[in-house]
Amino acid sequence: MDVVFEPPGPGQWALDRSHMPAGCTPLVQSLMLASEPVGMRRLFRELGAPLDTIDMRFVHGYMYSRVRPLIGADRPAKRPPPRFLMKLGVRLHPEMRRRSRTAAEVLQKEPWKQVIHDWHHGMKQRIQDGNLALQDVDLAALGEGELMAHVRACYDNCARNWETHFWLHGYDLGPLGQYLFEAGEWGIDPVELLSLLEGASPSTTGPAREGARIRRLVAEAGAEPSTLDELRAVSPDIRVAVDEYLRTRAWVLFSRYDVDGVTLGERADLAYASIMAGEERDVAADVAARTAAVRDRIPAQHRARFDEVLRQARDAMDLRDENGPTT
Repeated sequence: MDVVFEPPGPGQWALDRSHMPAGCTPLVQSLMLASEPVGMRRLFRELGAPLDTIDMRFVHGYMYSRVRPLIGADRPAKRPPPRFLMKLGVRLHPEMRRRSRTAAEVLQKEPWKQVIHDWHHGMKQRIQDGNLALQDVDLAALGEGELMAHVRACYDNCARNWETHFWLHGYDLGPLGQYLFEAGEWGIDPVELLSLLEGASPSTTGPAREGARIRRLVAEAGAEPSTLDELRAVSPDIRVAVDEYLRTRAWVLFSRYDVDGVTLGERADLAYASIMAGEERDVAADVAARTAAVRDRIPAQHRARFDEVLRQARDAMDLRDENGPTT
């Protein structure tokens, strides 16, 4: 039987293979449809984007997306409207006018600074506490009704946090894009600019530091474990350290964004390898030297602005890297 792929609606739809490969489970399809358009709609409204949201649809398990315009989103169009009509719409449409005012205010107020502050001063911890509370439930002790209630609580937690995940992307990726755009105008290559962000994300270097600490304990004990169980058995201190390492990482997916993906806790060999590969690297001096060299090439009148957009980009890096695993 031939499989027919019909467009999921009006507009131009793009196949998304970057996050959702073929065969998305119905559960994740439901979560995406419940969270992504809502989070992006809130984000676009807050930042003054002249867009409604990003629509999602699934066709035979494949995920398709489209940018949903503010005007005429569900009316099929064979060609873009004339330029003069688009300009007229921007000037006269009430919501377009509001978005334009909002965008101008956003560039002045830079609201991502407050969102990044909030993330590090309560938002992340609240989300993590909710995740761990569900993770700590003893499933074997639940009755049938209690188990179904727990499944529903897990679903609701996912939908709520996924909506937050998409909303946050305007506040973690925004400062990075601003930095690359503005500094690029001063003639600096993007690869060189990105290198100045090295070391700005403690959440990604944290596992390596914890692994290095465990390795030191193993060396002090004179042991040579080759499996996760053997590593845990070296000493009570190492067992505690390994359990702490896995507490917030064991249930993190690494193979795909779906409930049938593999978590780190399901691969003891990879968990062991990630711990024993841990090492501490201090890159501060190297990054400072590279930053000074780049700064010298920035026109003198723009160096203060370069310092500011670089600082904001470095502040955003940790949120960007924590957003996915946490939410």
